[in-house]
Amino acid sequence: MTDSKPHTKALITVNQWIETVVIGLNLCPFAGPVVQKGGLHLQIWEGEQLNDLVEDVKLALSSLAVAGPDHTRIIVLTEALADFGDFNDFLGILDAVIEDMELSGTIQIASFHPEYRFAEHAPDDPANYTNRAPYPLIHLLRENDVSRAVDNARDTLQIPIRNVTLMRKLGREHILKLLDACQKEAGS
Repeated sequence: MTDSKPHTKALITVNQWIETVVIGLNLCPFAGPVVQKGGLHLQIWEGEQLNDLVEDVKLALSSLAVAGPDHTRIIVLTEALADFGDFNDFLGILDAVIEDMELSGTIQIASFHPEYRFAEHAPDDPANYTNRAPYPLIHLLRENDVSRAVDNARDTLQIPIRNVTLMRKLGREHILKLLDACQKEAGS
């Protein structure tokens, strides 16, 4: 990785999105403690070759598999998989990689994308913003951490419902302003 200007902008933008949207709106009540403990590792990936991305994800998976509790990795794609359909297809490849590496039940993927769309929602439905991010993101999570967080929380099944309700209440225009502010923070 290089410290190029786009690299820095992507890093600042995603960090700002995590602080303002994910933690600030409490979309993921488990994110704040992980960030506070220093367990979040962001990796900016500026390539376009998907074979190279698969290899880098394998390295990230291997590293996360042996990391201590409360560690998570987010791979930020600045060039690759800008099309949501292609991104979704690629997630299927990564699921197969996890299985091939015998990490099923150990690591899971959460995904975020600027064009994220739930099949049951219209493209402009604010509900889609529960999984929309400034860049395509591959979030690798340790299942033990997820299970422990869920076991120690109340009403975890209500989180997605609450998030959809919140996003619809905020409205698309307000959410876009939040996302725009994340970009501006990075000087984009």
